Amino acid sequence: MGLITKIAGFPARVGAAGVVYNPFFIAKMGFFDAFQATANSAYGFRFGVDNIRGWYNIVSRSPKYQKLLAAGLSHQALAGGNLANIKTTAEALKQQAGTPIEVAIRHLKEARPIEFYKALIAPVADAARVGEALRALDHGASDLDAVFAAKNVTGNYGEIGAWHGMRALQHMTMFLGPALQVLDTAAYRAGVHPFRVSAEGRLRDAGRYALKMGVMIGLPSWYLWSKAESENDEEIRQMRTSELGRRNWFYRLNWDGPGF
Repeated sequence: MGLITKIAGFPARVGAAGVVYNPFFIAKMGFFDAFQATANSAYGFRFGVDNIRGWYNIVSRSPKYQKLLAAGLSHQALAGGNLANIKTTAEALKQQAGTPIEVAIRHLKEARPIEFYKALIAPVADAARVGEALRALDHGASDLDAVFAAKNVTGNYGEIGAWHGMRALQHMTMFLGPALQVLDTAAYRAGVHPFRVSAEGRLRDAGRYALKMGVMIGLPSWYLWSKAESENDEEIRQMRTSELGRRNWFYRLNWDGPGF
């Protein structure tokens, strides 16, 4: 990567580093990762359940989690295409330095507040991926297969392409790499990827993906829409026509007040 590209990409790298450590971003992405893992999982990831399970195994540094680390599991959820962002935390957790809480306390004692914060949020950010790896182990997969399942369930951010032009574009554009990987993974699991087909075939993949989307998006959307229609809720109807309304669900709480 040339000097000009590195300079041009500096604002994007700084911006990405700031965004991924925002606690609101971490919370939002925790939900998105659980949603994507449920849709894309090859081993039956369970929304919520396996998030908590993954988080607990990271925090407690369970034997299964340690085996996965030894097999190559990486903390890439926070990377945003740049694994160096969490290199210190990942290496500390990987090299038998203790649980994330113990690592965080050590950083706090050493007056390293940024590393302290990163050690605390790493389990939240990686919960879905570790949960998928544990589901793979439940189904009899090898440690290595479980690691690959974890890397790919919401998009493998370590894949940035061999063409130097794409690598440069990702360096200069915030989150371009992760966005492309998320779309690539979703297309593959939905059976509509133009270049990759799973061993189960496009038709079966498409049917399973459509069923999951129907349950996770279709049913809640139908319920909230019919509820507002049955109550003749004009305020909720107006919210739906807004930009936020095209991307979010709205419902009204039981007491008098604005719609949410």
